[in-house]
Amino acid sequence: MHFESAVVDAPPLEWERLLGGRVTVAHADPAAQRLRPLGPGGVNATALSTGPATVRHTPVPGTGIVDFWYVAEGSVLAVQDGRSIAAQEGDLVSTDRNQALKLRFTRTATKALHIPLTVRRLGLTPVEARAVAGRRWTRDKGPATLLLSVLGGLAASIDECDDAAFQPFAHHLTDLVACAAAEAARSHGGDREVRTAMLMRIQGYAKLHLDDPSLDLASLARQHGVSVRYVQKLFQEHGLSPTKWIRRERLSRCLADLQDPLKSGVSVAMIGRCWGFLTPSYFTRAFRQEYGLTPRQIRAATQPEGA
Repeated sequence: MHFESAVVDAPPLEWERLLGGRVTVAHADPAAQRLRPLGPGGVNATALSTGPATVRHTPVPGTGIVDFWYVAEGSVLAVQDGRSIAAQEGDLVSTDRNQALKLRFTRTATKALHIPLTVRRLGLTPVEARAVAGRRWTRDKGPATLLLSVLGGLAASIDECDDAAFQPFAHHLTDLVACAAAEAARSHGGDREVRTAMLMRIQGYAKLHLDDPSLDLASLARQHGVSVRYVQKLFQEHGLSPTKWIRRERLSRCLADLQDPLKSGVSVAMIGRCWGFLTPSYFTRAFRQEYGLTPRQIRAATQPEGA
């Protein structure tokens, strides 16, 4: 029986949690769908498996997120903004969360990884994000080839990968996605290529030295032989503030450590200090401003029962 001849429309709560907005799912076998979150660890990745299905997403306006879909098995057809993108096993598809989306899974069994990243986390402008979304990524060259190799390895070991194993890997994965996205944005950027490359170098250096309390705007400019104003301009072209970007990167590392069960014995103050927050009160205040909860509340919420 063709799967669309026996449509079942049910409240797709898992898909709505995945994408937000309103989602409808038409499929012949609801039990064939499984969505498994891979967090915590700084990225809300999800491993999904499904039989034949059509997923339609109506977005909430103003959501600055690019969704990346890696096809581990089967195939996916993504329809968005009048374009149809067909992806086979080993391909990656990127879509814009701001645009209505239809995903069509036609195989008996399709397995995929879903990785959503904010435009801010990707380090892109809204214009660049639109250029990065709506495309199929293949193993051609550069960062995309490395990214697809890593995603393939992750997908192959997903059944043996629990949350604790995935967590330390999460930041490296998102950095690699951001690097591939920046490379794609540069191919559309023309005269901005040099400045984007410089920004990537500065951000790459900063990420390696987030644990240094002296890391700031002035030290970044000094390290790369440019003026403070030039560094500010590079970040501003992407809608970013250098100081806020450094603080958010540090806070995201603190969040991952607070959620890491292997670091449950490390004090909250020490975790903050390890990522450049020398004053506990400032660390708590900045953390609550970013995430809406204090570091202790985050840790308590992610502790396993009985800990």
